[in-house]
Amino acid sequence: MIGCGGGSLGTMLDRAGVRVTIVDINPSAFQIAHKYFGLPREIDCHVADGRDFLRADRRRYDAIVLDAYSGRRIPDHLCAEAFFGLVQTRLKNAAGFLFANVHAGHDLDVMPDRVAAKLNNVWADVRLLDARGMPDRNAIVMAGKVRNLAPPALHMPPSVGADEIARDLSLLVFRPWHLRRRKA
Repeated sequence: MIGCGGGSLGTMLDRAGVRVTIVDINPSAFQIAHKYFGLPREIDCHVADGRDFLRADRRRYDAIVLDAYSGRRIPDHLCAEAFFGLVQTRLKNAAGFLFANVHAGHDLDVMPDRVAAKLNNVWADVRLLDARGMPDRNAIVMAGKVRNLAPPALHMPPSVGADEIARDLSLLVFRPWHLRRRKA
């Protein structure tokens, strides 16, 4: 995972038996995630820029999750085709996945579509999972062996907020991605 946030995804994956490595440029992210959000201490955490970490680390992963932000946008260098090519080299095999959490301010926000277009220059299979009609939402842009993936469902309900999370997940659908061109 590139980007820790509160560590919720890392914690859920760890509880499901997945070995997780998290990289975040901000050391405070790990301190906060451990202290306030229960990020397990056994999760492998590294303070580094995601691109620099992948360049230096030769391990290969089953999946890489990009959830790194500067404000409401993914930093440019983590949203470049060259970075996505690097990610592809760090996946174990052709069955690997990249999942990018991309903020969309509204339905006309083309950022998820731009990320999908850049990914499509690196991978043949790219999908976009989105909840159109909701303002300030996160869309998931994915690449790799994603053609047969089903929309997400809540399998490990948290003790608080499970109904809201299940409702939000039910709104996510795969949609075609495209870049909207301005008329001349």
